[in-house]
Amino acid sequence: MPRLMLLSVALVMAVVIGCNQSDQGGKKDDSTKSSETFRLKGPATTTTIKQGDKQTVKLTVDRGKNFKKDVALSVEAPSGLTVDLEPKTVKASDSETVTATITAKADAAVGEHTIKVSAKPTEGNAADLDFKVKVEKKSD
Repeated sequence: MPRLMLLSVALVMAVVIGCNQSDQGGKKDDSTKSSETFRLKGPATTTTIKQGDKQTVKLTVDRGKNFKKDVALSVEAPSGLTVDLEPKTVKASDSETVTATITAKADAAVGEHTIKVSAKPTEGNAADLDFKVKVEKKSD
């Protein structure tokens, strides 16, 4: 029984961790090797933020071993939320970690929202990542 429970937990973790990553980017066509591509990875769970507060999440530019291009990042956020990315361009020689600072305005709509981050390499296809943010009412 413990072995079955452990296997179940491992399977759930693999699904949760593996689900929030982009399709491969940097591909020129279907013959592009996976070592010459990248993925954009984000939080595996919904990030919760209160109206008027800030929250940071980590994103990762997961490069194939032969992917040596700079990647420019852009973001689309719903009304009431702003997202600042640092850095906005991940150089080939930089760390793969990007910090996304999410700010919810005091009047941001309560509920679950989707933030979309796009990563465009200097050459090849872009990769997009969607992640969820839940806005809660600020306590008085």
